[in-house]
Amino acid sequence: MRSFASRIVTLVAVPTALVGACKSTPTSNTDAGSPVPSFVKPRASSPPLASNIPVPAASVDKAVNPDKLPPYSGPTGAVEGVVKIQGDPNPEVKLELTSACAGARSTYDHLFREGPGRTLADAMVAVTEYKGFLPAKEPSVKVKVNACAYDRLTYVVTYGQRLDVLSEDPTNSYVPFLTGFDSTARLVLTPKTEGGVKLYPLDIGRYVLVDEMKRPWMKADVFVLKYPTHAVTGLDGRFRIEGIPVGDVRVSAFLPVIDATEGKKVKVEDGKTATVDFTLTYKRPTAAPSASAPAGKAPAAK
Repeated sequence: MRSFASRIVTLVAVPTALVGACKSTPTSNTDAGSPVPSFVKPRASSPPLASNIPVPAASVDKAVNPDKLPPYSGPTGAVEGVVKIQGDPNPEVKLELTSACAGARSTYDHLFREGPGRTLADAMVAVTEYKGFLPAKEPSVKVKVNACAYDRLTYVVTYGQRLDVLSEDPTNSYVPFLTGFDSTARLVLTPKTEGGVKLYPLDIGRYVLVDEMKRPWMKADVFVLKYPTHAVTGLDGRFRIEGIPVGDVRVSAFLPVIDATEGKKVKVEDGKTATVDFTLTYKRPTAAPSASAPAGKAPAAK
């Protein structure tokens, strides 16, 4: 069985190269990626302060567009589909919630979220191996918070984008924070915080979005990639990614919490939508053998 590192390498590969294994702290690889438009680039004169660490525009440019190519302007198509889960039942998670956070149960009371017919939520879907550079379309990815829960358990941004954490909760306050680097800055998100809290990932890689108001269940994976051709599924398992350069590409689906991934080759045609569905498999981990197990019954070394 492949390791987590080998699986995530395939998924976070940029169109022409691999980013490398994502870790709990962000990586600092320098492969090719998508160019980031000027309105996304942090300026040295006004660095992002929510993370307490500035991200100079030159660093973003060097990481996402080392060859300084113009954005792709040729013919494009789209891919869409549904991600489902099969295998063992989704295990329940024991939660100790206060009355003010009772609404979080539906988000966190199982290992992963699934909808009717075992459609899979929070799966990251990415398109790679196309030719050309694509800019991010927006300066940020929105994160919504309500009833002590994030609206997703997986978020994906293009390097240079930020996370805008917005409150839809009329009562509770939050302290959203990205783990993965040292910082002393903390911003409080209240029901009246105008514009929300802005978080700026420092580098390419994997982070964890947490809440530092003693709500340990409030976690979400955050992946920072070098290209914008990605999406995250909702409870219906659906995804759609547009603006993909025509040609043969690879479409991959990945659910971080169970380290399950699947990839398929797809041909993208001008003005058309290619349909590709995925079914990931969950297998409940087996218990480790007891130290007092009879001789000859222990599993063979791998």
